[in-house]
Amino acid sequence: MKSHLTRVLDFVRDDDAGLAPGLLGVWGMGGVGKTTLLKLVQRSEEYTIRLGRLDDDDAWTLFKDKVGSATINADNRIPELAKQFLE
Repeated sequence: MKSHLTRVLDFVRDDDAGLAPGLLGVWGMGGVGKTTLLKLVQRSEEYTIRLGRLDDDDAWTLFKDKVGSATINADNRIPELAKQFLE
């Protein structure tokens, strides 16, 4: 996990030419360590980051961008289930 933590912190800190991210999205299958990694980032003594929650519209937009319209439109139940999940 330490190498992942180091990579995330290096990415967040990299402000060359003002390119440090204002938002960092983390996604993946359950159980791969996303929450653990973000807790380590948050608790890092080297760097403090304010973590927040996306509003519903931004969460839906991010979901659509990552999943893609072909998947969302594959079944008419997917949009409603996804919106329920995002709540």
